[in-house]
Amino acid sequence: MLTSVLPGVRELRAPLAAGYLWLLALYIALEPLVPGQAQATGVWGSLLKLEAVASPVGLGVAITFVAYLVGSISESVMIASSLPVIRRWPRLTRRLGMWSPGLSPQLATTLEELVAARLAPVRAAMGELGTSLERLVTLEDERLPHERAPSGAELALANLVWSSMPAWRTLAQHAAESASGEGPGDEAARPAWDRVVSQLEARLTSELPLARTNLVGREPELFSVVDRLRSEGLFRAAVANALFGLVLVLGLRVGPVAAAITFVAAVVLLLQGAERNRESNAALIEAIRLERTTAPSLVHVQALVDSLPASEEGARTT
Repeated sequence: MLTSVLPGVRELRAPLAAGYLWLLALYIALEPLVPGQAQATGVWGSLLKLEAVASPVGLGVAITFVAYLVGSISESVMIASSLPVIRRWPRLTRRLGMWSPGLSPQLATTLEELVAARLAPVRAAMGELGTSLERLVTLEDERLPHERAPSGAELALANLVWSSMPAWRTLAQHAAESASGEGPGDEAARPAWDRVVSQLEARLTSELPLARTNLVGREPELFSVVDRLRSEGLFRAAVANALFGLVLVLGLRVGPVAAAITFVAAVVLLLQGAERNRESNAALIEAIRLERTTAPSLVHVQALVDSLPASEEGARTT
């Protein structure tokens, strides 16, 4: 019973805490502009009348509701503003390590090794056939020249590759654009295998929330650990985001000392939140490595790997 309630409580505390801080900053900023009860008219007058009409409990509930809305909006804005930076400069955010909220350089390397290990049977099958991924993903493209006709085994493996994952088709598109001189040279020049590993790694990173959800019924204790670390990270990040807004207000209304102290607290909380988030992702990736949970991309890869023995056996008989 408690394990089913805790995740909901954890989801509430981050927007609530951030919302209270944003309302505090708003109050400090606007308090000099609020007229007294005798001079208040219009909206200000209506708001001040609530003090006499509503009970303290009712006012507390209303403020809590507004704080939750404000905190939820600020949390969404924070996430939406950080994602384009991480997607635009993924290597830079990994190199920063301590500042990246999702994956440290070591964790990114672990994820890359995990993807390469799951794809190893496919690479071994290509080695047995003496073919390459570049050749397999372009066999069905008539725009590209081929040095020799494909064998039946190559076509069987190519069909599996084409039908298993969208990443393979992206590779074929890059190859075709490179051959016609229309594609991005740097990306097309990378080895196809490295590109496929990078694409699957990126997909798996975006699918980590699904892998975490899969733990709910399969590994409730592990889910509790992963979710607790993630919630603590989000809580600290949300509070830090609101504190940065409070820093500006304190600098204008109170003084530089209060603003500086608040700024240091916000930075510390932000770093702690990033560390908790990375710990959550590390536990989740370890669970994926131990096959205690999975993600859609890895399900597609496993389906391809499971199909390899039958295709190789069929190739030997032809």
